[in-house]
Amino acid sequence: MRHIIISSAGVTGKIITTPLKIVEIANDSFTFHYMPGAQIDYTKIPDIFVEEKACNKPVILKYPQIIIPQTNDHRGLVSACDYFLERARQEKLGVYSLNSSSVQKENQAIVFFGGATNLGKTSSALELTANGFEFFSDEKTLLNLNEQILYGGSKSIALRKEVLRQKVGSQKEFQRIKKSSYLRPHISMMVLPHLDHGLKDPIYYKLNQIDAFWQLNKELTRRIRGDTKFIGNFKYPLQSIDNEELSLKRVNAIKRLTKTIPIYYFQGDLDQLSKFVKKEFNK
Repeated sequence: MRHIIISSAGVTGKIITTPLKIVEIANDSFTFHYMPGAQIDYTKIPDIFVEEKACNKPVILKYPQIIIPQTNDHRGLVSACDYFLERARQEKLGVYSLNSSSVQKENQAIVFFGGATNLGKTSSALELTANGFEFFSDEKTLLNLNEQILYGGSKSIALRKEVLRQKVGSQKEFQRIKKSSYLRPHISMMVLPHLDHGLKDPIYYKLNQIDAFWQLNKELTRRIRGDTKFIGNFKYPLQSIDNEELSLKRVNAIKRLTKTIPIYYFQGDLDQLSKFVKKEFNK
């Protein structure tokens, strides 16, 4: 077999490559972490196509198809596939991928977001799961901005740091998240965390709508404009697959969300964060 078809949260990608890489993609936990809700399903009709073959360019990108030179990096093929699926999700479903971790309780969700690493998104979510919440997603959360619900997300925790491996009690690369009680909880609040264990008193405030818009617009836009997407073991950056229609649609959806959903900045330790979130959540 020379291809694998992967369905991911309502859209589908076809990866054409060698039989060996197909086996690697199908058996790698990274595939199912990186592509939210990923399932191998040959009955689906692909929305996008990723093909690996000899070519005289680093990449040939013409949405909905991308051609990549042969490489030993099967995870790069998965990354390229999910990049194209992001546009398909936005076009077909109005669903957007956000670099974040999330928890939910009684069908109400809290999203910890931010593009930078080491902000404490996963640690914040883990802390809340020890205080009555359910872990919903890690690394990527899919948002339906118009309905203001979580549409899905990565259902495993990336244990890249020793502190997370110790907290979870596992040495695996990815640890599965237990199935949440609610499939698509409503967004109750969003938090931009900055874990800081040296503060006596935490610093927190609600972002005004303009600041909240700029924070979310930056994070949601970069998922489709390629500034964090590479192939060939980070050798070649992928160019933008955004367009004017999608951009305007995204901007208007973010504006609507920031009018009604409270978005906070928080700086402090995990105990302080847990107390702050529970207080705001229970208002």
